[in-house]
This record gives sequence, structure tokens and C-alpha cells, in this order.
Amino acid sequence: MTREDMLQAFQQPAILEAVIQAGRDIDYELPDGKTALMLASEQGNTQAVRRLLSAGAAPNARSRNGGTALMYAASIGNNTVVRALIQAGGSVNSMNVEGKTALMAAASRGQVETVRILLENGANIGTTSIHGRNALSYAQEGGHRAVVDLLNSFDPQASSRRSALGNQVGQLN
Repeated sequence: MTREDMLQAFQQPAILEAVIQAGRDIDYELPDGKTALMLASEQGNTQAVRRLLSAGAAPNARSRNGGTALMYAASIGNNTVVRALIQAGGSVNSMNVEGKTALMAAASRGQVETVRILLENGANIGTTSIHGRNALSYAQEGGHRAVVDLLNSFDPQASSRRSALGNQVGQLN
């Protein structure tokens, strides 16, 4: 199947069901290197994601660049899909070949609620990519103030840095 065939199958549940019932490898790599679950997640197609997961699609399968369905869903801020993937065992701390995580993907796009969901489900705020960047630096670069504030509220080191800075400022007065 091609990417276009799979996208069409997502729009017509009977076709998707026929593909699943035909006994084909549900985690088959499409020509673009993604699985059907990754493509459905990237498209934000909740119904297709749920059906693929119930048919046994692997929530932690990786694309050629190491991306997972959760990373693709997080980048578009589809929280229903993010929750479904986490519930199915999707790893919130998986990294692609550049060391980027779902948290970094959501933070870079300003997806505040998605960032919250990932953090509440154990996303590691301190992970850095191979370029030495973390979720906070991606959020700052994108000008996503609400995400920056949220990340700082979840980061115990940020709290201690703010306290230390506050003490220093207080001593100057």
C-alpha cells in the first residue's frame, strides 16, 4: 500500500477494516518509512489510531528517522491520540535519531496541553537532543511562553534556580 492508499483507508473505515481483516502486517512500513499507525497519528485520525491499536499495531514502532506515532501526534497537539497511544504503551521518552522526544516536538510547536499530558505521564524534562537542546529551549526558541512556564513549573531544578535568584535579589535590597 502507498501512503495515499492508507490515507484513503482512514477516510473509509470499511477499507481500513478490510486491510486489517486481510491479515496483512499491521506494522508494515509504507514507502515513506512510516507505519499506518504513525500516519494516522500524524494526520490526527483518532478513529483510525484506535482501530489500528485494537488490531495490534505497535505503539513504539519507529520510522526510518526513529520517530514514533506518539511523536507525530504530539507535534500536532492531538491530545486524544496522545492519550490513546500512551494508554496502549507508547513510550513518552523515546528519542528519534537526533535525540528528540515527543515532549520536544510538542514544546517546539507550542502545544501546551500536550506538554502537560506528556509531563504527567513521565516525560523526562531534562532530556537533551544530539544538538544539546531540550524541551525548554525549543519552547523558548518558538516564543511559546505558556509552554516555557509549564515546563518550568514541572522542573524541580528551575524552581531551585528561581529561589536562589530570588534570595540573591533580596540580599541586594
